[in-house]
Amino acid sequence: MKKRIYLSLVALFMASSTIFAGGADIRIVPRLEGAYNSYSNYEHQFGLGMSSLYSFLDGEIGDHFSYSASFHFLSNHPQSLYKYESPCYNGTFVDWAYMSYNNSIIGFDLGKIIFNYGGFAYEENDVDVFSGMVPYLWNDFCTYQYGLTFRVTPSENHSIEAQFATSPYMQSFKDMQFAYSLTWRGEMGRFSTVWTANLLNGKEADEDTGDVVKFTNINFGLGNKFEISDRWDIGLDLYAQMYDGSFNSFRNSEFDLSGTFHATDNLDIKALAGLVFTNKAKLGLQIVYYPIEALRLHAVCSYCEDGYKFNPDKGFEASIGATYTLDFHLGK
Repeated sequence: MKKRIYLSLVALFMASSTIFAGGADIRIVPRLEGAYNSYSNYEHQFGLGMSSLYSFLDGEIGDHFSYSASFHFLSNHPQSLYKYESPCYNGTFVDWAYMSYNNSIIGFDLGKIIFNYGGFAYEENDVDVFSGMVPYLWNDFCTYQYGLTFRVTPSENHSIEAQFATSPYMQSFKDMQFAYSLTWRGEMGRFSTVWTANLLNGKEADEDTGDVVKFTNINFGLGNKFEISDRWDIGLDLYAQMYDGSFNSFRNSEFDLSGTFHATDNLDIKALAGLVFTNKAKLGLQIVYYPIEALRLHAVCSYCEDGYKFNPDKGFEASIGATYTLDFHLGK
């Protein structure tokens, strides 16, 4: 039943978008990936990694209004995409679906939005994310939430976004838990930033009494990128979470230093080195190649030392895969 309701809503969204906008741009992006994982707490595992069938719908309604939606209908566990009733704690096949208003200075997004956690890893769609190369917090939270984005663009190279949304800790709308985000995006010559601070409301059972208690986590994501030349980029991202707003409790902290070499117009090589929770090393290597514009081939391997406090089974990951993009236009 829930699957039929979801699919009906998607069909209605696409139909109404085509009618009112006079057309819609659609991308269908299948991703096939083979992955190997070696964790300390489990046997070695082979699987399909982040294989899925992604699709994107975008269009404009007049001069100032537009819409955007992203779905993935298949995954390693396709049943999980349709079975959850929770609003945002678990992912569904609808990544985002929102309406936008934009003029030269201000803008709004309303619907299921892309919630900002900061850093450049959060700038990509799921289809462009490679496991092991993203920060710990990316795996810890659901990126897509129901809410509102208010955007101010005082100049061409700077924008500020404030967001009010459902909390990634919330498992039911009746919990009334929310999240707040403030983001600055800047471009100053070859230097770019994505700095974000947010508050996340949640609740959990007390370890001693078993009573349900509320908490508010404070997160910081400070992404910095410097283009040394047309071929070289350097990135430095800092992620930190203060449990229940306590400045004495910086858990889930992570520092990532990355370098990207654009060997040719269709070949990128990225190396990553970092510290997780201040004392565990993290290493990664990513190669992305476009033999033709629509076809992307990738190979990724990463390692993070076992035994750190909040994710004790992290180990070695490797994947190889291909992504192909199909573009369509509906309507006029």
